[in-house]
Amino acid sequence: EKQQQSQLEFSQLISLTKIQAEDKEMEAQDYVEAMKKAQEQEILKLEKRHMQEIHRLKEEQSNSLRHERDGLMEKEKFWAEQVGNEKKKVDNLHRDIEKLNDELHEERTR
Repeated sequence: EKQQQSQLEFSQLISLTKIQAEDKEMEAQDYVEAMKKAQEQEILKLEKRHMQEIHRLKEEQSNSLRHERDGLMEKEKFWAEQVGNEKKKVDNLHRDIEKLNDELHEERTR
């Protein structure tokens, strides 16, 4: 009878050990799943932050290029005006030369 009692206790101890091992395994699986979810959330946060940074940098570059373009257009407008003014001066000088040539020609033909 003592042997049966010992076998029963041993059998119960083995069953209890198996249950505890299964509980530990489930806890470990839950922990692994929780860690995976936390990592996925962290990855999503990083991806979101990276996308925001990329968007910010694109905006910054776009604004910089727009500012540079506007500056170049202002310079182009300024130089176009300068060229126009110089062209007018040249045209006036040609007219003055023609006028002087005409006067000189009249003076010689008298």
